[in-house]
Amino acid sequence: MFDEKFFALCESAADTLSPIGTERSSDKKFLTFSVFLNLIGLELVFKRSSLGQINNVLYCRVYPNKASEFFYLLPEAFVELNIQDLRSVFFPMIENEERLEACFRELWSIVSEHLPRIEDGAAAGLLPISRTVTESDIWERRLMFPEASLVSREPFVISAYTGDPAYRALLAGDSEKAVKRLEKLIKKDRAYEYQIRLCEYLKAHPDFSPMPDECNALRTADAAQKRSLPKALAILAVTYAVFAVFFVALALIFNAVFSRGTAAYFGAPWYCGLLLAALPAMFGAVFFRRKLIKLLFPCSGRAMIERDRAANGALTERLSRGGFIICFALAIIIFPMMFLPALRIYEDRLDASSKSSVFTRETYRFEDIGEICHISARYNDYGDRIERPSYVLVMKDGRQLDLDSGTSDKQAEEELFPLLEKYAIPVRMLDSDKELP
Repeated sequence: MFDEKFFALCESAADTLSPIGTERSSDKKFLTFSVFLNLIGLELVFKRSSLGQINNVLYCRVYPNKASEFFYLLPEAFVELNIQDLRSVFFPMIENEERLEACFRELWSIVSEHLPRIEDGAAAGLLPISRTVTESDIWERRLMFPEASLVSREPFVISAYTGDPAYRALLAGDSEKAVKRLEKLIKKDRAYEYQIRLCEYLKAHPDFSPMPDECNALRTADAAQKRSLPKALAILAVTYAVFAVFFVALALIFNAVFSRGTAAYFGAPWYCGLLLAALPAMFGAVFFRRKLIKLLFPCSGRAMIERDRAANGALTERLSRGGFIICFALAIIIFPMMFLPALRIYEDRLDASSKSSVFTRETYRFEDIGEICHISARYNDYGDRIERPSYVLVMKDGRQLDLDSGTSDKQAEEELFPLLEKYAIPVRMLDSDKELP
């Protein structure tokens, strides 16, 4: 996405400079187009996505020597050359080709305007590719230049101009809020030199806007995000409804199969399926969001999908898919543990889950019951007395089945005991489980 349009714009811009040569490259994270001039090199960059950073960012790198590997980002070059231009040279969250064309046009106009000074500064050695850095060097502290590694420096600088709250406030049109946030950064000695200059300029020019409205995708995205909340809730509701129907239907089928031929059946009610649907529904709403947007909002959904693609890259998609698969698999694993019946009572026997596993069953024939004991309380492993009564079936072979986890006293008396009357089984009342035989 954007490859053909980006490279076409770059080719057209390069033709105005009569370069020595050009070069293009493309991978999962970057589209780059290099323009080699007599001394310097320009590299137009479209950063697709990376975890934890704003995506789809258009910007430019300046190589003071076209044979070197070290580059300046435009704000760094402007500070070095004392170019007083505070317009934005980073254009983030580009969601479609129309926005890309507008942002490229603005970026290239800035590059073209200052290119003569950049070339002259590079020829005069004002853009060095190495220097001795001292602890008090303002560039090292505020531009992470040039001793910091190329890998770590660029994301930090870009994030300061695309994700920083002060700059986001400025892009939203609130220069007063932007100044307050910048002043906090300056007071903490964490501001870039470019931000210091921007703060002073905004105090004198509060109406300053760093980019044209047609390039300001962040402001568009922020405004759209507030309006899209009902749509997001609708997507979540639809996803939850689908999974709720699936798990409830599965529960009804499960209960129908396992209750066949029983006189009484004690298992989880069907509405427990609503609980199981919650977790996969949350991740499913994220994973299937674009398909659901297209389905539910065919008219207004296109712009929403474009913004979503700009905000969330391939890594986000893989993580959401992985999260959904894990949650759905977990719900499927939990399902039989929840819905396997605690007790199934037939005319002459009952079966229950064993103490070791819900997946293994034990059968207790009525004719093998020696006595029925009713305990008023039980003791836990720490010796604490718990006031929770239940009936315990004591078998002639010594086995015991505590009905506490399977049914209540009332249910046992109403649904089980009538089936046991013909066996004349004695019933004893005990104080606690310690008195059981």
